[in-house]
Amino acid sequence: MSSPAAEANLQHPDISTPSSDGPVSSTEVPKKPVQSASAWTDDNQSRPTEIDRLREQLTKWLSIPPEDAEVIDFYLAVYKSHELPGDPLWAISIDASGAGKTELLRSFRGRKDAYPLSSLTEKTLISGYRDPKNPKKDPSLLPHLHEKVLIIKDLSPLLQMRRESRNIIIGQLRDIYDGFTDEGRGNLGKVSYESRFSFLSASTLSVDRFDSIDQELGERFIKFRARGDGSRDKVRRALQNVGCDTIMRTEISKAMNDFLDSLPRLQNHRIPDCLMDRLINIADFAAKARSAIARDRNGEMQYLPKPEVGTRLGKELAKLLIALAGIRGKSQTDEADFATVARVADDCLPPNRLAVIQALRKNREPLTACKIAEDTGLPRTTAVRALDDLKVLGLVTSSGANEFEQTRWKLVSR
Repeated sequence: MSSPAAEANLQHPDISTPSSDGPVSSTEVPKKPVQSASAWTDDNQSRPTEIDRLREQLTKWLSIPPEDAEVIDFYLAVYKSHELPGDPLWAISIDASGAGKTELLRSFRGRKDAYPLSSLTEKTLISGYRDPKNPKKDPSLLPHLHEKVLIIKDLSPLLQMRRESRNIIIGQLRDIYDGFTDEGRGNLGKVSYESRFSFLSASTLSVDRFDSIDQELGERFIKFRARGDGSRDKVRRALQNVGCDTIMRTEISKAMNDFLDSLPRLQNHRIPDCLMDRLINIADFAAKARSAIARDRNGEMQYLPKPEVGTRLGKELAKLLIALAGIRGKSQTDEADFATVARVADDCLPPNRLAVIQALRKNREPLTACKIAEDTGLPRTTAVRALDDLKVLGLVTSSGANEFEQTRWKLVSR
């Protein structure tokens, strides 16, 4: 059975091969058909692997569009990546409300190295309170998260908080990502913590409406955005499962946990040179393309931005690449693992910018904003705003703006 990303990327219009005169792309199409991400061959007969069998078990209960089948791999790889040394992976799965995100995350609840939590407050991670009867007891969550995987099934409670409370939590998470924090508390003095933890969560598309979250934490999270629709199939499957919720969740949890328990401890290994340069390319491109542009309420740019450098994103994608190979039963990363990572790199971009980039990737010739709006389904003004942002970031260029000819846009060759 072939990996969905490997199959999709062989015909994927938003992935192009770099050339001296072609548009830039965040990844490349392999010159030869790639081997399945989750299959091995014997006498030219393809046989399913454990990850294939797990997908079959889960899709007995869950309707997952083919375009998004690798969300299972994504969850498992992020969870398993915690066994690798270094900075942890923080990840968000983004899909519509009611699409089934919670059911997969629920399956991690019983694991010893998981720390499930429904919500955060500004006092959850770091508390300034001490019980007068037991002043040495610290109610802060951070010490308990060390070497765990924090699971938050839905970020909506954080998004719905007052701006002040939300910004405090965002600031704490930004600081804690590096594995330590030093804070001054008026009643306690300096309080220091060392806590390294991975973070796996889900959200609806509303997360993209909160600039503070994306600007402050976006560079610390990798994302998997659902691309398939299948809404009718999801509703049909949900109706078929009526009355079987407990059985469904028990079977999903058992399948996920049995699979994780069957895996050996993840080992770090060197990424092949043939993939390393391409990984650098997608990390550099995606980091620039997701960089924030500060604008005022009138949409005017407040200052010329300095695009993000892809060092952090590159490390995150490299760790994901290694973890994907591990959960797919391979000792070395390959093209199929890279295809999944390239998809995640794209998903880290703001959705409007990604839609515009995909439209430009499909066409070697420069496009007008009207054509881009038509191809993407975005309003023309929205498409132009995304194009302006990408131009400021040095990723697209325009030409032909005069009274006789519309401005035409194309990706910058690199």
